[in-house]
Order: sequence, then C-alpha cells, then structure tokens
Amino acid sequence: GSLHPNAAWWTCQVVCSRLEEQPDGSEGIDTERMYNFSDETGRRRWIKSHRMLLQGPPNLGEHSTDLITAYSEIRMPYWSVQPGSWATYHAWSVIEVNHGQSWILIERKTDMLEILFGQVGISLYFMKALRCIGIARDPAKCQEQPRVALSGGTTVQTFMEWIDGYVEEHWQPYDLLNSNC
Repeated sequence: GSLHPNAAWWTCQVVCSRLEEQPDGSEGIDTERMYNFSDETGRRRWIKSHRMLLQGPPNLGEHSTDLITAYSEIRMPYWSVQPGSWATYHAWSVIEVNHGQSWILIERKTDMLEILFGQVGISLYFMKALRCIGIARDPAKCQEQPRVALSGGTTVQTFMEWIDGYVEEHWQPYDLLNSNC
C-alpha cells in the first residue's frame, strides 16, 4: 500500500494514545504502559495507555462514526499561586463523545500535537490526570472552563479529517510568546 499523503506529519508531529481500563497491572507490549490511579471516588483502577503508531489519521473502527457532543478547555497554571487573570497557564481541550461515553483530549505541547482517546468507562478525571505521552498531572490543579455543547452532528472521523487537512496544512512552529494560550 501507498503511504498517506501526510504520513511524515502524522509520524513526526503527532503522538496518539488510547486509554482502556484493565483488571490488573499486567504489562503488555512495548507500546503499552500501565497506570494505577485512584478515581474521583477513591477506587483504585488500572488504566492501560496504548501508543498508536501513526502514518495517517488513527483508525478508530466503530468509534469513527461517534458524535462529538461538547468540548471544554482545561487550564493548568504554571505556578501553584497565581491570579486567574494571568495568561501563564497551559491549555488543552477535552472533547466529549456521545454525551460523555468516551473522550478525546487534544493538546499542543511545543511542536507536537497530542491526541488521547479515552474509551468507554474512562472518566473525564483520568483524561485530566494523564498526558498522551504518559506524564501524569494533578487533576485538582486543572481549571475546567465552561462546557460548550455542540449540536452540529460532527463525527469523530470528520474531526480527524479536519486535523489531517486544515490543521496539518496550517501547522506552524511553536512560538511561546505569540501563540501560547
């Protein structure tokens, strides 16, 4: 088969992982990592992060036709004590799929685009607690902005096509002073 037209971008600029709940912490293949979290109720859960090796938009199978129903911007201040009006925070978006049945976290970190898919049963809490590359963050420090409901009927596949087209075509090197937040 031939390579996807944007294969180089998907291979070098995009990091993509899928989270799934697991019954135990058994290690899998080299593209998988296991995390043990306490959820928002205090229950211990094992979450597997599976890194997807991409040469084009991820194949999401049956989930590609799922509808995007809302999104929220999440902000994490750079300092533990700072006024809310300061623009010194890192921001990313969490996309709600099928009214919260699953989630997509999308985050630009330096020159990389990180996409994290939370399968059914993975809560928004876990999506805030873990970056796509496996670095944990404290969900208690995350400031969730108001949820924005969507009614346009956009599918996950259409969203991935937008990333593959418009986002890839307009991708610019990261500029901390002019493009942050």
